[in-house]
Amino acid sequence: MTSWAELLAYHPHPEVWALVAGLVGLYAAALRRHRHRTGRPVPRRHVAHFLVGLALVWVALDWPIDDLSDNSLLSVHMVQYLLLAMLAPLPLLRGLPAWMIARGLGPCWLRGLVRMLARPWNAWLVVSTVVVVSHLDPVVTLYLRHDLVHLAMHALWIGTGLVLWWPVVQPLPSLPRYGPPVQIGYLFLQSLIPIVPAAYLTFAAAPVFAAYAALPKPPGIDPVTDQQIAGVVMKLGGTAILWSAIAVIFFRWAADPERERAAGT
Repeated sequence: MTSWAELLAYHPHPEVWALVAGLVGLYAAALRRHRHRTGRPVPRRHVAHFLVGLALVWVALDWPIDDLSDNSLLSVHMVQYLLLAMLAPLPLLRGLPAWMIARGLGPCWLRGLVRMLARPWNAWLVVSTVVVVSHLDPVVTLYLRHDLVHLAMHALWIGTGLVLWWPVVQPLPSLPRYGPPVQIGYLFLQSLIPIVPAAYLTFAAAPVFAAYAALPKPPGIDPVTDQQIAGVVMKLGGTAILWSAIAVIFFRWAADPERERAAGT
């Protein structure tokens, strides 16, 4: 078993570097083709959003977060989960122009699935299910012990994050778009999801995940303390992300002159 001192040593993750470089290359190639075909450049805000989202994915999957998450601390695992499932997907999605998303939705079944997930209730059910199932003890054990499950879970978290933000920021005019009141209500419901597993982790008197309890911990941190920190990170971190988005939507809506004119008529 890897010791705590060994975990603190730098470990390169060339597969993560290759993934990030490949995604940047594909994105840049798509932008070049679009500009060559239409003569119009993509707004810089799209590129900035995409690069920020990709940087957050890089941070989550590289040293030290991935090493500590896989080999020691449930609390760092929770930080990684928030980065991949809640924080990074928003700028990634905002970095994809509508034409790029539309071109990627070739098969009819995929267009139907995306249309279904644009409805807040369906997105809420998908995100709720993934949050609960991915934090069951047998699933966490498989995640830590099998590389394929580990990789699949990371991909699932990113995909779930895209589903989470899709009803709020999807840019396709062919899909339903919801006003600020619906978006605020939807995100409020999403903010309730992490409360149950977070409370369970915070107030449990014994280790919840046997696989994490058996991993080495830094001096002064026992498995119960580690999972209590993980519960707090899940609750406060998830709430902060979603309520920050709610605040942005509300204040933009409140400052909208069209809304003020409609209220005065």
